[in-house]
Amino acid sequence: MNLFKTLLLCTTGLLFASGLEAAELRKRALPEPDLLPPYKSSNSKIVSAAAPTTFAGLSRDDVGDPESFGNHLVWLGLAQTQTVSLRADCSGADPTYERCITLNAQPASTSFDEKKLDYLIIPGGSSLSLLCQWITPFWQYQFHNQTGVAQPNARISLMPYLTIYNDVLNDPAAIDPGTGLPYGGQMELGLAMTHMESRSLDVNERHMQRINYSRVCIGGIISRYGLETLFGLPPHLADAFLQKDTTILFNLRGSAALVSDATLFYGARIIGDQKP
Repeated sequence: MNLFKTLLLCTTGLLFASGLEAAELRKRALPEPDLLPPYKSSNSKIVSAAAPTTFAGLSRDDVGDPESFGNHLVWLGLAQTQTVSLRADCSGADPTYERCITLNAQPASTSFDEKKLDYLIIPGGSSLSLLCQWITPFWQYQFHNQTGVAQPNARISLMPYLTIYNDVLNDPAAIDPGTGLPYGGQMELGLAMTHMESRSLDVNERHMQRINYSRVCIGGIISRYGLETLFGLPPHLADAFLQKDTTILFNLRGSAALVSDATLFYGARIIGDQKP
């Protein structure tokens, strides 16, 4: 484990393992693409399969989310992504434990889109009305102008996002309102935690950033209300969604210019709700 990650773990008090340690602890490898999805739980413990109900007299205007009002929080799993590294030379990288992206020669930009950095399976019926996220990214990157002339546009953008699989999305009535096409069993969902930085750099100037902060729920990843109003599902499919198994893949896309190196990973905990 490098010094930077050691410092992060100590100062935050979060017991996030490195990619190698996480793999050792879980004793599992990420499945091949043809194994996900679909996932069918063989002996899942279903907490409840009852349809969500709301408190009498409470409207959306009153409390914003009457479906979850008064419910208890339930813990639904913890994920930590593999590390995505940006380097000038990836010849020594071990793809089992990190995704290494070879940077284009400066000042050209390098884009990447790394999928299935980790995954979680939420058995059907585990939550009544929503899936919510607690996500903490650990970003370290360094700008370094090695071109010999001043540069006006050093930049980096980091966009974690999810791919969600659920049998409800295979129904022909499940139409993506953004494309007008069927979902085909999956949807892609951005997270409201995109990080972007743009700056100028003098000759040989360096600038390092180390960022770890958390994004907690608010509207959530999935909610009964959002499935209908935002994702365009008919009411009967929105009602059925959380009663089906859901697989969540954790991904990261972004781009970098005049970045000499970066180490990027994030952790996620998923929560849901149940009646008291």
